[in-house]
Amino acid sequence: MRKLVTHFPYLVFLILFLFSPGLQTLASTQPQVAFKRYTVQNGLSNNYVRKILQDSEGFIWVATEDGLNKFDSYTFQVYKHIPGDSTSLTNHPIVSLVEDNNHNIWIATWGGGIFIYNRNLDNFRQFKHIPQQSNSISSNYIYDLFKDSKGRIWAGTNGYGLNLGDTKTYTFTAFIHDPQDTTSISHNRVSAITEDKEGKLWIGTIGGGVNHFDPRTGIFQQYLHDSRNESSLSHNEVFSVLCDSKNRLWVGTWNNGLNLKEGSAQEFTHFNHLPSESNSLTSNQVWALTEDMHKRLWIGTDNGLCLYNESEKSFYTYHHDSFDPKSLAGNSVKSLYGDKQGRLWVGTNNNGLCLTDPYLTQMGHYYKKINTNSLTNNDVSAFLTDRSGRVLIGTDGGGLNILNPDRDSFVSYQHDYKNPFSIGSNKIKAILADRRQGIWIGFWDGGMDFFDSRKKTFTHFRKGKAPVDGQLNNDNVTCLAEDQEGYIWLGTFGGGISSFDPDRKKFTSFTQQVNNPESISDNFVWAIMVDQLNNVWIGTSNGNLNVMDRKRNRFFHLPLQTPDETRYAVRALFEDAKGRIWIGTGGGG
Repeated sequence: MRKLVTHFPYLVFLILFLFSPGLQTLASTQPQVAFKRYTVQNGLSNNYVRKILQDSEGFIWVATEDGLNKFDSYTFQVYKHIPGDSTSLTNHPIVSLVEDNNHNIWIATWGGGIFIYNRNLDNFRQFKHIPQQSNSISSNYIYDLFKDSKGRIWAGTNGYGLNLGDTKTYTFTAFIHDPQDTTSISHNRVSAITEDKEGKLWIGTIGGGVNHFDPRTGIFQQYLHDSRNESSLSHNEVFSVLCDSKNRLWVGTWNNGLNLKEGSAQEFTHFNHLPSESNSLTSNQVWALTEDMHKRLWIGTDNGLCLYNESEKSFYTYHHDSFDPKSLAGNSVKSLYGDKQGRLWVGTNNNGLCLTDPYLTQMGHYYKKINTNSLTNNDVSAFLTDRSGRVLIGTDGGGLNILNPDRDSFVSYQHDYKNPFSIGSNKIKAILADRRQGIWIGFWDGGMDFFDSRKKTFTHFRKGKAPVDGQLNNDNVTCLAEDQEGYIWLGTFGGGISSFDPDRKKFTSFTQQVNNPESISDNFVWAIMVDQLNNVWIGTSNGNLNVMDRKRNRFFHLPLQTPDETRYAVRALFEDAKGRIWIGTGGGG
């Protein structure tokens, strides 16, 4: 029997970003800023920052994958689980924060429900879903918390709708999708909440677009993507919403850019990433939105931070520069918060905490000239050593680098939209050498490439505009493996897994089927491995380890959960020389 052992070093970071006084109005040139950085070595409990909040006393609260932080501009006070103390937090990731009118901090977790922090007692009280109690929170997995203009607390859950929390009784009322009622909420995965000047809520969902909700009537008006209407919402998977000071609605989507809705019009204006336009949105994956005290809109994307240029209807972009220690520390921006002092806090997925010092020189183009033989980007996401001893290095934003150890120099390959034979994307997630020493590369939002190292060309395999049998069905390729027959196996984030026949150039996809318990347990895959017996192992976001029955194309599910029944995403798989399978998770060891 195989022994399952879990271990995964999970690393993420936070950024704090301020403006110097001279940048309070947009000019025709891009405003410049500088950053001072902090990491876990400076006291932050964990480097994955999901949410940021400034409370009524001026403290900055930081929600992370492992622990809650209170920052007084000098030191971090960390709150974590204390064994044996029922008034402490549990070991669940913290995903959202809000302060109620009684100055208590509400803390949303992924798997542990809601905690409420009492600052007078300096402790926490937990509120979980209780199946026998209809007025308990409807789910323990929560995406977002929001306080409206009347002081009411709203919670968006994963699969169980929108909840209204009573700040006196700490009971909850749930609003659930009803397929027979078009005035109900459009989807039960509620990811983001905001409020307009009329006191109505705008609710973003993952799969059901956005909803305009009137709390007085309980009626939801649904806004969905319609492929027949170019002015409809660009995508139904929404991760961020914001009503700005002009009462305009901004909607950030999973993979189709930013949307703007103005006034009572039913149409949306779309902003997308255009490779040929440097002032377009820097990525179509929009994670976070905020407006600062100077009424400037900031957009957190998967490829940098954007500032909206109102007069030009374009965007200024801030990227990480490995040669400039005062630049943005990382490009995957997960959370934004504009505080009362006019500073902008930026939480990222892979880099530190930064604070702008107004006494420092503003950030300009003051950086070391890039050596053509050096690494193109310091966010390294994949490694491979080929038969000749060269080291192939995949980066998250800088393409492919090949290191010749003998010469100690790099050759880089970066995407060129004018050259169809250049590498398909600069955001690499996986590299694989097959038995023929062919090189396969998986990209985030770029599908898969085959690299001909002799001709120095790349062959692209991407999802088509319409689903076609035999083609790749998802462009977010997170992992690669090869089986004993020479088939390439791909794990994707959103499209399950696929096997690829290199000779026939054909893909076969396996996705989650809601009514089929023998299908893969989740379409969001982080890890894939073929063991010594030619079994295919798959790690998914919902905490399941899947093993595939190749003969019958069915999947066996092995739930991985901690003693408190929390499930963590399976991020890494490895088979050792003794045939033992090692499993790395995102937060559970």
